[in-house]
Amino acid sequence: MSRLIRLLSVAAIVTIVSATAALSGQPALATARAVAPTITLQPASVNLYQGQNAIFTAAASGSPTPTVAWQVSHGNGPWKGIGGATTGRLTVSHVTVALNGNRYRAVFSNSAGRADSQAALLLVAVARLAKVVLSPATESIAPGGSEPYHAEGFDPKGLDLGDVTSTTTFSIVPAGSCIGAICTPTIPGAYTVTGVNGLARGTASLTVITAIPDHLVLSPAEAWIAPDGSTTFSAEAYDAAGDDLGNVTASTTFSIDGTTCNGATCASSIGGAHTITGTDGSASGTAALTVVTSKFVELLFSRTEETAADNCVRDDADIALLDTTVAPYLQSLGFSATGTIETSPTQQSSLFCTHYQSTLATSWDLAQELASTYGWTFISHSATYPTTWPTDPGQQWDQTCGSAQVIDAHGLPGADAMFAWPHSYLNSTALTQFVEPCFGTSRVFRNAPTDVGTLSTPPYYQYAWQLLGGCLSAATGANRCGPVTIDGSTLTYQDPQAVIDAIEALPPGRVVTLQAYLLVTGKSPPYTASKDQWDCTSSDPADHWSNDAERYCYSDFQEVMQALYDSGITITQPLAVDAAFGRTGFSDTAVPRP
Repeated sequence: MSRLIRLLSVAAIVTIVSATAALSGQPALATARAVAPTITLQPASVNLYQGQNAIFTAAASGSPTPTVAWQVSHGNGPWKGIGGATTGRLTVSHVTVALNGNRYRAVFSNSAGRADSQAALLLVAVARLAKVVLSPATESIAPGGSEPYHAEGFDPKGLDLGDVTSTTTFSIVPAGSCIGAICTPTIPGAYTVTGVNGLARGTASLTVITAIPDHLVLSPAEAWIAPDGSTTFSAEAYDAAGDDLGNVTASTTFSIDGTTCNGATCASSIGGAHTITGTDGSASGTAALTVVTSKFVELLFSRTEETAADNCVRDDADIALLDTTVAPYLQSLGFSATGTIETSPTQQSSLFCTHYQSTLATSWDLAQELASTYGWTFISHSATYPTTWPTDPGQQWDQTCGSAQVIDAHGLPGADAMFAWPHSYLNSTALTQFVEPCFGTSRVFRNAPTDVGTLSTPPYYQYAWQLLGGCLSAATGANRCGPVTIDGSTLTYQDPQAVIDAIEALPPGRVVTLQAYLLVTGKSPPYTASKDQWDCTSSDPADHWSNDAERYCYSDFQEVMQALYDSGITITQPLAVDAAFGRTGFSDTAVPRP
């Protein structure tokens, strides 16, 4: 009976409080409704080499805010919790092959329920560390100073295995000590820093400067940029006897024609020659910077095949053949073009139409006719198109330096440039080891230097504007084609005026490459699985679309060429662009095959 009285008393109190609140005009207490967790970010599977770090990320919404706990399943076994893994980011450090096949998931919980993320798979490949590269490779410091180092690991084939600093043991000789990756020499002089990781090792040079710098040497000694470009310089100090005192870029003040640069990066929008001066205390040095203000227009017939760009077909009346129609027309305007040759040292006699399953021994003869009769030059095009870029260094050489040597061997002028496609596969190692020393410039489709890295010497990669034929399918069901999106770019048929406007709007110091594939005429039959469709008979360029974006109406091409001729703009050959940007040190024999 006493328990009932107590319960009734409590109920009465609650009733009185609620009633009092209502009478006083105050709001009654509200209870927030709990919301069960909902996964908003699923963890993704990871594929990497042993020794690297695997990172999984997940997120969920809910009220109250869900807590997170990560779980792991070994060999499709039961899920087990991972101690301390209570954030949305799980890092599995220095993975081993024993973890290959593990699955990881995040479990989000709150008072309203629980949500499990999808399972993310960890795949671990065996990679043998064969070499360690230390950076900086060469450095100079003042007495009493220290230098932090970074170690990058590589496998026997040169594949970058990533940062291995934390697992590398550093030492310094002849005197000094290293704490982790930070090394401290004890006396002035020259030192060697060594990094050891298992059986792999690498070295770096460290100098403790004691002499007073007498003069500086700036690098690069000569540089070329467009008006909106810039160049970053470095400074090396030397004493009065000419001894190298090391890199002093960090303590050097750089200026251009007396105006201070942005750190070591100098720029100018004024065309012509400029002087870069570096000053460190009483020591100084100079370099030359040229701002190129000319505009360059190149005409590139990409993948110049059996009749230069006619898809290896000579019996199609609707194709304007380059050797019999287009080249003579360009010659009448005083223009010459550049063709790309899809070849490599292992693919010489059957070089051009390989991805069309055709072998044509006359290909070289036709290319030589375009060169000798009409003044065409030629550049190389990867013979692996349209497959992925090779990872073997020897095969990379075949597709770069070696392909240019084959073109030279057949007596074709040019071979100084490369059409880098597919650009998404060309890696930075191939750029620095093969493309830059063997070629003056390199072209990419559209404007994608960030996809593959950037050459260290201007003019870098050049913009290539394809004369687009239109859509890639006849899905519109009409003789007119709307925009189509490819690789994030919206493409439509480029009518002649649009091309002309782009050339006129070209900024100073820039190159636009008009990239043509197949020039067509007339009106094609209705589309079939083996026949492309276009209509060049209409007066409206919007009707000139093709289901294959590599088609462009010859009449529109002539309109663009005539506009260039009337405006006094000429077609620029690649060598002229190279010369304008000071690219004279390249040679397709500069690098032997690995």
